Amino acid sequence: MTWPIKQAVRGELATLLAIFQDGDDETVRVAARFEGRLATVALLQLLDRHQPDEDGKCDDCFAARPLLTRLITRPGLCTVYRQVRAAQQDEDAADRRHRLVQRSTSTPVPAR
Repeated sequence: MTWPIKQAVRGELATLLAIFQDGDDETVRVAARFEGRLATVALLQLLDRHQPDEDGKCDDCFAARPLLTRLITRPGLCTVYRQVRAAQQDEDAADRRHRLVQRSTSTPVPAR
């Protein structure tokens, strides 16, 4: 049986992703304004738990490793920050982004 909170979170994120990728302009604007803000806050809270040093080493990621691994290795790069950054830079996902997001960042999206 799947944990209900996991199902709810993943379901809502999958819905948001579908809206952002395939929704009409107005639906994307509404979703970005309300749900996008909540998703961003949740991501920032997750990132707040991870405090990598200037070299990218993260104690929280290190503590999650098995005990034997921790005894014979040193902290590694923060996997959470690496995964978020990889998702932000994903070239394949760039073609699936909604056309409002694909526009140049120097061109603001007009408000309705």
